[in-house]
Amino acid sequence: MNRIFTFETQDELTFVVPALPKIERAVRICGEGITLRRLDPLEEHYDPAGRGFESVVTLPNHKANALKELTGFRADEFTTGSFGGSIGYQLSNDGGATWLTFDTALPGWVPAVGLFATVYVSQAVVEKNAGTFPLLPVKQFRIRVQLKPNASGSKRPLLKNAVVFLEYDYDFEVDLARSLKHHLEALVRVRMTWCDQLSAASTIAVDSGLTVGGPVKVYNLTTDPDRTTDLFVSVALDGKTVTFSPAQTGQIEVSYFGIPKVFIAAEENYQFGSIPAVLINVPTITTRRDLDTLIKEYDTNRETFVSRSRPRRTLFDAAVVIGCQAQLKHMALALADAVERAIDPHRSVLSEAIGETYAVLSVGPKAQLDQVVRSLFVTNVPVTLGGKAWLRPEFVEVDVAREVITTVRPADPEQIGGSAGLGFSETTTVGG
Repeated sequence: MNRIFTFETQDELTFVVPALPKIERAVRICGEGITLRRLDPLEEHYDPAGRGFESVVTLPNHKANALKELTGFRADEFTTGSFGGSIGYQLSNDGGATWLTFDTALPGWVPAVGLFATVYVSQAVVEKNAGTFPLLPVKQFRIRVQLKPNASGSKRPLLKNAVVFLEYDYDFEVDLARSLKHHLEALVRVRMTWCDQLSAASTIAVDSGLTVGGPVKVYNLTTDPDRTTDLFVSVALDGKTVTFSPAQTGQIEVSYFGIPKVFIAAEENYQFGSIPAVLINVPTITTRRDLDTLIKEYDTNRETFVSRSRPRRTLFDAAVVIGCQAQLKHMALALADAVERAIDPHRSVLSEAIGETYAVLSVGPKAQLDQVVRSLFVTNVPVTLGGKAWLRPEFVEVDVAREVITTVRPADPEQIGGSAGLGFSETTTVGG
C-alpha cells in the first residue's frame, strides 16, 4: 500500500516562515508541486526576476493504528536542466515534535539535533532505510522537505509529489465498525435535565442511563426559580454523581449533555449492552465495478521481466443500520436525532487503522421498531458510507512477452551475396 502526497491543497503543507518581516520562501504551484518562491534580495517581496532562498516545507502527519512498517519512499524531484539545487528529507515519528535524520556512519536514525540539526538526507537514503524507521506505540510518521536552490539562487528545485510505501495489519470490516463506533462516541450528545428534592446536600446522582457530559449547570429552583446562580462544581469519575456548592435544600435541577454508550450489536451488545444505548449493526459491504482494475508496474531491473500488476483500491459502499434504544419514546427519538447530526453527509468517519476517511454518502429515513410490551422503544437510522479499500491481493505477477527484432548485415557484402544483406526477426517470451 502507499500514501501519496500530491500537494493538491494549500492547507496540507506547513511552510517555515523566516523572522519578520521576511515572507515564506516556498510556495505551492497549482498542478505542479512545491518549489521556492523568487524574492527580492531582502526576502520581503515576491520578485519574478529574483532568486530562491533555502526553505523547509512540512507535509501533513499520517497517523494509523494498523501501521506496521514503512517499506519504501519515492518522490518526483526535478533538480536538473531548467531546475537546480537539491532536495532533502527528515522524518518524525511523533507528529513533528521531534525530527530524525539518518546517520550513514552509525548507521541508523538519529535525532536531528546538534551536528545533525541541518542534515537532510536524499530520497535514496530514505528509500534504502525506510524499513528501519522506528515507529512508536502511537503509529505515525511525518516528513519535512528541505528545498535548496543552486549557488546563485537562479535555479530552483521542484518536488511534484512524494509516495511512502507502507504495510498495514488490519481487518477492513472490523476497522469500519470500530471507527464508526468511536466517531459516534465522540459526537452523539443529548440535551438532558434531571431534577430531585434534596435536603442539606452537596451532591446529586443523575440516573438517566447516560453519562453526564459538559457543559453542566446546577440550579436550586426552590430558592432561585429564575436560574441566575450556577452551583456546579464537578462530575465524579462514575459519570453520574454531580457535586455543587454550597449545600442546598430544595428542588435541584441539573442540565447537561448526556453521552450514550455505543455498542457493536453483533459482538458487544449481548455482553455489555445497556438501555439507553446506540447499536451499530454489522455493515453490509458492496463493491463497485471497476473497469480498469490493474495498474501495470514494469520493473526493467528484473532479468525475468515479470511485471507486477497491482489492483486498484476497491470502491465500496457500506450499508449500516444504527439503532437507538431506550425505555422512553422521546429518549429513543432524541438519540436518533443526535446520531443523524453526527453522521451528516457533510462529515466523514476517520479510519483509525489506516488514517484515511470513510465518507458519509447518505442517511436514510428513520424507522421505528417499538416493542411497547417490553417497554423498549427503538429507532433505526440507516447510513451509507463509502470509500476505498484494498479488498483484493495487492500484487499479481504477470509474464511480459518481449519482441526482439534483429537485423544481420555481412561485413563483406560481395562475399556474402549482395549489399542488401540478410535479415530475420525473432520473437522471444521472457519470464514465462
